[in-house]
Amino acid sequence: MTEQPINSEDEARYFKVLADYNDMMRSLDVVGPVPMCHFTAMTFHSDDS
Repeated sequence: MTEQPINSEDEARYFKVLADYNDMMRSLDVVGPVPMCHFTAMTFHSDDS
């Protein structure tokens, strides 16, 4: 499968959604890791040891 190039309008829309998500998560005063992508497993810093 070949990746389709993303146009600048779609890229801007993507980064706007990402920025809104980051702002919303910061506003919740969440303690601990913030999930950034539902496609990857969430890891905790305590797992690093």
